[in-house]
Amino acid sequence: MVVSGALTFGAESISLTDVAGTLWRVFHDGWTAMESGEPRAIILLHVRLPRVLLAFMVGACLAAVGVALQ
Repeated sequence: MVVSGALTFGAESISLTDVAGTLWRVFHDGWTAMESGEPRAIILLHVRLPRVLLAFMVGACLAAVGVALQ
């Protein structure tokens, strides 16, 4: 739920259906979907998705460190 919120909210509002459609095109057609030059797809795939994935990885690393310290 937080991931979907992080992908949809921002200066340019992108609906959840646009997010799902863009991700479906990328997983189905590969990165050639980026050649269309859609601004929402560029924002989603180059700004928001990497930020969400980085936050997920940082959280996982912090959890691993917490387990190691205990």
